[in-house]
Amino acid sequence: MCFMAKIGGVLLGLIHVFFAWANPVEDHAKHVVNEYMDYSLVLIQNTVGFSAPVSARMYAYVTVGAHEAAVDFSPDLISLEGKLANYVRPQFSFTSENCALPVVLNEVYFQLFTYMFRGAPPYYLKELSLLHSSLDDSSTKTFSKRVRKRSKLYGQTIAQHIIEWSKRDSGDDAYLQNYPESYTIPSCDSCWVQTTPGYLPALLPYWRNNSTLISGVKAVAKDYRTMSYDEDTSGLLYKEAYAVFQNGLETNPGFQIIAEYWDDGTGVSGTPSGHLFSIAQHLAQQERMPLTHQLRFYATLGVVLNDVVIACWELKYSHNFIRPITYIQRFIYPQFNSRIDTPSFPESPSGHSFHSGAAGAVFQTFFGDNLHFVDSTNANRTDIDGTPRAFSSVTELVEEISISRFYGGIHFQKTLTESVSFGEKLGYHILHELNREE
Repeated sequence: MCFMAKIGGVLLGLIHVFFAWANPVEDHAKHVVNEYMDYSLVLIQNTVGFSAPVSARMYAYVTVGAHEAAVDFSPDLISLEGKLANYVRPQFSFTSENCALPVVLNEVYFQLFTYMFRGAPPYYLKELSLLHSSLDDSSTKTFSKRVRKRSKLYGQTIAQHIIEWSKRDSGDDAYLQNYPESYTIPSCDSCWVQTTPGYLPALLPYWRNNSTLISGVKAVAKDYRTMSYDEDTSGLLYKEAYAVFQNGLETNPGFQIIAEYWDDGTGVSGTPSGHLFSIAQHLAQQERMPLTHQLRFYATLGVVLNDVVIACWELKYSHNFIRPITYIQRFIYPQFNSRIDTPSFPESPSGHSFHSGAAGAVFQTFFGDNLHFVDSTNANRTDIDGTPRAFSSVTELVEEISISRFYGGIHFQKTLTESVSFGEKLGYHILHELNREE
């Protein structure tokens, strides 16, 4: 039986919610998950090289690892072996019956974070160790020394297997070379060029060569089309560019607020993936998701974001399309500047729109569309207006994330419309593959 069928049924959901208070082990395990997911944002913000693609990849392997660690503890979970490329779940010489899931998860997250963030500053790695120790200490009152020892070994086995499996995709050391000197930027009238500020080189131009976790993703993405290039004032591209220019002249502060809120640049936020996982974590808590469903939800989102970013980067560097700032400065207004910094990679498709369209497919699958929630991810930021934003549906969230790039002056509206559609299409393709019957 597929996962979505297993979690169906309003009555079953109500029973889970009603008795959640009576399951201290599940509450303990949820606490472990939430502590590490919270800290993931801190690590992304403070680890050099954790750009949007790198962050999406990290979440995929970490969330799959946590999911696989819990498979033997619940009949609600089915291993992703056979669904994810080249993933074979290890065989164990011991059973979960004599292990404690909170201890297992603490070990899995710690081992995977330690590896994935191995380039983090020593201070943050020390904080990670302190988090691990604190959560380990909290288990001493509940589980025997023997159970904890066996649980740690169980978690370490899962984590090390995930680490070795992760090395197959060509992205293992990418955080060290976001701007490879070996890449030569193509030159043509319609080509992307380096822009202000900084005129940075191309970001991760070889990311497109990474292996996806789900088969067929790149094939589905091949149907995506970029606008034709033209310089005619009656042409579509000129009209699209002029719309970006006109919006840039608007003094409505809402445009600036939305553009900055969803900018999610490297080093100042959790990147798009981290922001979406922050929302996912809030939704899981708001809807009182049982632990096993929460772990499946996170693993699904991790796999989806990882693969759609790979597909997006494949298209970006294949189409290599010009950014609005370059086109506008050439043909409309030489002094034009965007509200937010233009990223150092080609325009089409939009990475944020691929992210949001795909994440929207996941959120709607697990919760439906008509969902009222508030995003407080940026509430503590002082560099922007991080006032929490309220939404009455997943669709509304997806649309705001996407249009923020138009308000920011870094994407054409047509690109955003097409990108959201394809992000959603890819998201549902991956969901179908994860939930298909064997």
